[in-house]
Amino acid sequence: PTRVPEPLDLNEVIREATRLMDEDTASGCIELALYPEPLVVEADREELRRMYINLLKNALQALPDDADGRVRVTSRYTTDDDEPMAESQVIDNGAGIPPEGEEKIFEPNYSTKTGGTGLGLAIVQKSVDDLDGTISYETEEGSGTTFWIRLPLAETPSEAPRPNQ
Repeated sequence: PTRVPEPLDLNEVIREATRLMDEDTASGCIELALYPEPLVVEADREELRRMYINLLKNALQALPDDADGRVRVTSRYTTDDDEPMAESQVIDNGAGIPPEGEEKIFEPNYSTKTGGTGLGLAIVQKSVDDLDGTISYETEEGSGTTFWIRLPLAETPSEAPRPNQ
């Protein structure tokens, strides 16, 4: 679809994606810990929401059936070489990514799930790249995975600490 970039509060889009995924799972296992001020990024609302839906879906699918599965989504204000950035994390306590998959995780058609298309993370990475952001992850097999995304801010939050303060 055609992108329609606009100033968006990242926290609001994360809340929308979380509500949709909570409705689908009916589990209530997603926790939010979001920055208290708006984190305004220049992005297409649907594309940004799809990014978080993909990350949340992967996190939820990684949770073990027989344990207390949790997904935590955070956001914060940060800087990268004095450039204001929004950083968000999607953290799960699921199965983790097997070592043989770690180098392929963002490749199209690679999936650790049966029935998965392997397109979700490839699409997320492409969207993040197109927004001049970065995406990365840490994983520990059997303990969980944390994906984090950094996106440039269109506006610095009013309560944000200024560089050199």
